[in-house]
Amino acid sequence: PRITPASSRGEAAGAALEVLKRDPGAGAERAQTIALLEDELRRAIAFVARAQLGRGTRHLFAQPDHVEGAFPGSAVDLQLRIDYAQHAGSMMIRWLELRRTVTR
Repeated sequence: PRITPASSRGEAAGAALEVLKRDPGAGAERAQTIALLEDELRRAIAFVARAQLGRGTRHLFAQPDHVEGAFPGSAVDLQLRIDYAQHAGSMMIRWLELRRTVTR
């Protein structure tokens, strides 16, 4: 699986969750949709976090000090692009914001 599509879907799930949680409407269908989106976002966060480059992969790059924490295209595509980190970071920030509003 590719990292960026998982991050993008997580971004979308987070945005939809934010809208649904602000809407005071009720109903079983709405609650089910919220639960599905929360699960999708949680799984996307877990997948992307596992794919984030750590110290164990630094030796594979020309400038090892610059790649720790980066997000590759996939487990077999170690190309690094700014949009990979941008989507992953945006998803993670959205998740943190949602967590913060839930715990208030």
